Amino acid sequence: MQGGEPQSGRPAIAVNGVVIHEDLISLEVQLQDAPAPTAAWENAVRALIIRQLLLSEAEARSIGGDDPEPGEDADEAAIRRLLDEALNIPEPTEDELRRWYGRNGERLRAPDVWRVQHLLLAADPHDERQRQEARGRAQALLGDVLADPDSLTGLAQRFSDCPSKTQGGDLGWIKRGSTVPEFEASLAALRPGEVFPEVVESRYGMHILRVLAGKTGEVPPFDAVKARIAEFLQEASWRQGVQGYIASLAASARIDGFDLFEGENAPPRPSAWPAGSSCTGGLPSSGPQPGRKPAAGGGCGGKGCGG
Repeated sequence: MQGGEPQSGRPAIAVNGVVIHEDLISLEVQLQDAPAPTAAWENAVRALIIRQLLLSEAEARSIGGDDPEPGEDADEAAIRRLLDEALNIPEPTEDELRRWYGRNGERLRAPDVWRVQHLLLAADPHDERQRQEARGRAQALLGDVLADPDSLTGLAQRFSDCPSKTQGGDLGWIKRGSTVPEFEASLAALRPGEVFPEVVESRYGMHILRVLAGKTGEVPPFDAVKARIAEFLQEASWRQGVQGYIASLAASARIDGFDLFEGENAPPRPSAWPAGSSCTGGLPSSGPQPGRKPAAGGGCGGKGCGG
């Protein structure tokens, strides 16, 4: 800071006179997952302003950060206790749980699964000549497999470039959403025992596919998901409560150098519904709580050649 102004030339950012220094902002920027540096900076400043609002209110209420939970520092513990005290989140009633279940049952449906056998001829997605050669070889092999589907086992053992060749091309059970779209679309078109009638192209190369078995996903009974629905509804109420509480604190505070309400959104806690996975991304990101580091997301759970 020089002459009351940050060295970056931006106006000083302060909450009720408490300056948020640039070095702290720079550290917080590194925790932000944003498409551009400007967005990362704005997200960092917004998070730090919210943190300061909550810490100031905790101090005003004489709420300390003694005996933090594992992974918390004292400030995070104080913020958690403040929110626990300030927010009164009711538990959903049985009728509310059943009403949500009746309206959103499809969201709970288990994914379809297939037991898959395949033969892969690997080809670089950026090498068209290599892909043409692999396509021609795959077409010839596909003719043999269509004539005798059981021959896929031996052909995969001889020619496949996938590690599954040691199992005769058997990939085991694959669930919907765990593999690349072009692979999955072909599986969905087959009945157990059938071979897909065309060579399937993916980023990995050329595939010959056969579905050995399949199971259609079902909606679980209410009692099996009742606890998860309750957690989700409480989470939604908690998120709304936090947003309103932060807004009320900000409305009565003096915030200099930044517009907190431009795109302000209170993130959900890590326990937010729904939990799931996708081959195109990790687990749904729950975002950081005020005063907490972001939770790390999961990775692709694919099977290498098809996932």
